[in-house]
Amino acid sequence: LANVPWANSLGIGILISAYASAKRENATVALCAVPERVLKVLKICGVVPTVFEVHADAEKAVATLG
Repeated sequence: LANVPWANSLGIGILISAYASAKRENATVALCAVPERVLKVLKICGVVPTVFEVHADAEKAVATLG
C-alpha cells in the first residue's frame, strides 16, 4: 500500500471484501508498507490489528503467511 496516499470507506470496504474472500478459501490477507495516514484510518475503523496484520514490507508480510 506504499503508493496509497489516503483511504475512504470505499477503499476499506474493498479490503474487507478481499479479507472475506480469502477467509472463504482458508487464506490470509496481510498489509504491508502502509502509509501513516492510511494506517490511522484503518485503526479508526477498527480493522487494524483485529482484521489485518500490518508489516513493514512485502517480504515480512509473506513470511508471516506461512
